[in-house]
Amino acid sequence: MSGPTVIGPVLQIVRPNRRVSSILEWESIFIDPLGAMLAVITFNVVVAGQQATGPGAVARDVVVFVTVGVVSGALVAAATAFALRRHWVPTHLVSPVGLAAALGAFVLAEFFFHEAGLLATTVVGLMLSNDTRIRTEEIVQFSEVLRVLLIGMLFIVLSAHLTRDELLSIGWGAVGVFAVLVLVARPVAVWLSTRGSDLNLRERTLIAGVAPRGIVAASIASVFGLELEAAGVPGAALLTPLAFGVIVASVILYGLGAGPLARSLGLASRTQEGTLVLGAGPVERAIAGALRDAGLEVVVATVNRNDELRARADDLPTFYGNVLDEHVDLQLEMSGIGRLLALTPNDEVNTLAARRLAGIFGRRQTYQLAPARSPADVEGGAADLGGRTLFAPDLDYAEVATRLRTGAIQSAHVDQNFDQRAFRQQHGEDATPLCVVREERLLVAAVDAPEPLLERVQVGDRLIWLGTTEARSTGDLPTTDARVPTTPPVSSAIPRP
Repeated sequence: MSGPTVIGPVLQIVRPNRRVSSILEWESIFIDPLGAMLAVITFNVVVAGQQATGPGAVARDVVVFVTVGVVSGALVAAATAFALRRHWVPTHLVSPVGLAAALGAFVLAEFFFHEAGLLATTVVGLMLSNDTRIRTEEIVQFSEVLRVLLIGMLFIVLSAHLTRDELLSIGWGAVGVFAVLVLVARPVAVWLSTRGSDLNLRERTLIAGVAPRGIVAASIASVFGLELEAAGVPGAALLTPLAFGVIVASVILYGLGAGPLARSLGLASRTQEGTLVLGAGPVERAIAGALRDAGLEVVVATVNRNDELRARADDLPTFYGNVLDEHVDLQLEMSGIGRLLALTPNDEVNTLAARRLAGIFGRRQTYQLAPARSPADVEGGAADLGGRTLFAPDLDYAEVATRLRTGAIQSAHVDQNFDQRAFRQQHGEDATPLCVVREERLLVAAVDAPEPLLERVQVGDRLIWLGTTEARSTGDLPTTDARVPTTPPVSSAIPRP
């Protein structure tokens, strides 16, 4: 079973195109509970067959298993949703209540029928997540923390009783099983399930080539292996080492091979140095245009239709939609995009977007403009809740707009004689370095960077900075100065938030 715990990291690194990414993500979400349920049913069938209870008893056990799991989960989920909708649960207790609901459903189902608890907890999660009348963000965030902790501990606990002799006992037969899973079972399953879809050959090939096994397979194999061995099923002792062998081999194969496969098929970028620019006003278009002219991939996202049309007129790729949407990663093409620059004049929108997309790009590659300066008697905003502050602490949207009215965004290639003092003399003390393009990499100026951007400039870099008309030419700077030709001057009207 290829669950989200193993697919998620692969997609984060590879970032294939939107269709493939969404299919693999949703497959991993659904396959965990469905695979676990089928495994439990199969286990009951094997045990019943071993006890010679007959097909009627097996069918009855399966019906009872499904009924108990679904009913128990539905009852607990309905009660939990009822309390959350009426705000009976304080905000700081929402996460513990969600955990209690999952444990309660598990215990209730297990009381009536053994092994039905997993199905019950799955039903609880599905019902709560699909109830649009309640908010489950706190539960999701809490569960993510638990997932990371428990998965690490589970792998250690489950594999602790395995010995080297047990792993070697599976022999070359395990290699054959793994080969069948990778070369036969997965490709056949994908080709059959995608027949009649609009997926092309390359997309179907990539989906067929990504299926690492995860913790659910390990836990089920360990638990059922012990119980089947106790029930006297021949070969049950080989189930656990075989499962762990397949897990290790599949994670290594797909973890190292998914990226090269996606890139060879043209479904993923070779680098993740592209930039998502939030906002499409004059300031945002000027900065995005400078990055594009430096040879970097840029996507401009906005909810303002007029700004989006202006960005298109400037030959900038655009995304018309709300990046705060829950499923924006399924709507926006993320292949090749590795960072966020939140540049809108609305500081709250920038902060919310940075918090929302930090889970996709990571805090290290999530940036926003400095917040607007507050009056002296008013404390500053919650900038620490958003992304890393761009460029300079006093360079907010209004300041950038003002600077662009008198200057321009400029860029130049740096030679071996680059000198910071000469740069300041020629372009003025107010010239603000914005970023450096080094081959296919982008280094962004951030307030919290350990050293200023100018100190990190190397020979061959392309330096992009915000200049002013007050820049003086007192000598030859060892760069080739050139204005960004597609960056229009900013009008005096600052766009509405």
